[in-house]
Amino acid sequence: RPIRSISCVYNAEPVVFKVSGLDLTTGNKTFGHRFLAPQSITFKTFDDYHANLKNAFVILDHQERQNMIKKGLEEKAASLGMGLQLQENQTLLEEVAGLVDYPFVHLGKIDPQFMNLPDQVLSTSMRVHQKYFSFLKGDRLAPYFGVVTNVNPSDNKEMLDGYERVLKARLSDAAFFYETDCRVPLVKLVPKLDSIIFHAKLGTLGQKVHRLQDLMTTEHGKRAAYLCRADLVTHMVGEFPELQGIMGQIYALQNGESPAVALALKEYY
Repeated sequence: RPIRSISCVYNAEPVVFKVSGLDLTTGNKTFGHRFLAPQSITFKTFDDYHANLKNAFVILDHQERQNMIKKGLEEKAASLGMGLQLQENQTLLEEVAGLVDYPFVHLGKIDPQFMNLPDQVLSTSMRVHQKYFSFLKGDRLAPYFGVVTNVNPSDNKEMLDGYERVLKARLSDAAFFYETDCRVPLVKLVPKLDSIIFHAKLGTLGQKVHRLQDLMTTEHGKRAAYLCRADLVTHMVGEFPELQGIMGQIYALQNGESPAVALALKEYY
């Protein structure tokens, strides 16, 4: 991003000098939120800087922004009175906190037609593509999502409708991948691994799978070894590599594989 200003203060006095190549002069001014408080701000100390920015809708401290987001999401969920719990995701929280100056939290609905998808598919699609937060009701995903914005428009409903439409398109893709994958048992995908190079001197993933099989001493172990890489060639894992193993377990259970084998496919990763 272009550098628009440089603040420099020492002992409560501005340190003024021209910055070569940027056509800027330093001083004791900064700016608030681009839309909510774009006017310049004068300060003398770091405490002034911190407080004045906050008054101008810029939360300087990254941890404070995280806390505001988490608290706001939890309060929005509690306001529904349905016993919803925020699904913890520290990585997403840190990422979203870095995308806003002053977080505004909103709650949207997931189209009911997608609630038959596995929870991991729903939450991953929302997190990866849209940076949405998920909520739990009991041990299942609730049909709501949380979104954080840098502004709070007067027509909040129109904005949320837009977020819901975008999510519907994303989840339509995820549903297509899932339904397509479900038509082909994992065992029929294993031969495709013969065309994927594992290492130039060690052969393909298919050969790696067979070597792993040879190390197993039980029937379940050999079956798990045979299937452990099959989900790599599914549409869902192709779109969301984060679901390696997780989709292996889900598809294996749907295929009638032993729960022990299905769990091994997840734990393998």
